Amino acid sequence: TSSNPGHASAWKHTVVTGSGGGGDVPPPFTAISCTTAPLCVAVDFDGDVITSTDPTGGASQWTVSYLGFSSNLTGVSCMTSGTCVATYSSGQVATSTDPTGGRFGWSVTDPTTSPPGLNAVRCTDAGLCIAVGYGVIDAAQPGGSWTANAIDSTAIMNAVDCVSDAVGTAMCVAVDSAGRVLVATPPDTYFNWAGYIAQQPGVTFTDVHASWTEPKLTCPRSEEHTSELQSHHD
Repeated sequence: TSSNPGHASAWKHTVVTGSGGGGDVPPPFTAISCTTAPLCVAVDFDGDVITSTDPTGGASQWTVSYLGFSSNLTGVSCMTSGTCVATYSSGQVATSTDPTGGRFGWSVTDPTTSPPGLNAVRCTDAGLCIAVGYGVIDAAQPGGSWTANAIDSTAIMNAVDCVSDAVGTAMCVAVDSAGRVLVATPPDTYFNWAGYIAQQPGVTFTDVHASWTEPKLTCPRSEEHTSELQSHHD
């Protein structure tokens, strides 16, 4: 930890033990998320959540809680409201509105009927959460229902980050094990991911173009529907 991270000498090294099976050697940490509350929540390879409201206060200011689910915790993201979401390598999601409340402050659930293995999660203060791994799952609210999306069956997504505006419209960027970047600019309530990458050593692409036909839509008179088509290139 450091309150002056630009200087190497200002960093303080702390070993937090008692995690997992209660041994003296802590398992590897896999992710951490901090808010300005201050609140820091870390997760580790043994399925522990490690929390602190005084992260620079030394080992005694960190609390280790095993959530009772024997799988690797791979990611965690906390919002300024204090709600946190953590992901498991086996595809489960742990959520909490009281992350410092110990094991019983967290709820572990299967987000979908066939949850994909997850490597990372990012939640915005607008209440939008995206988790990535062997697929993508998203939720408009972390305690609500999650939706699974198959993006690419040939690669594993390792990290994701999102930003959102006051009304919840978000842009998310994910990176995968094949060195690709996937970008999404979804509407408020669901996600449309799309992308294509082409590269060749020594070749620079300067232009891209495409054409398509927008299908005809027939809408029931009793309902209101919206169709939107957007195009963008850099």
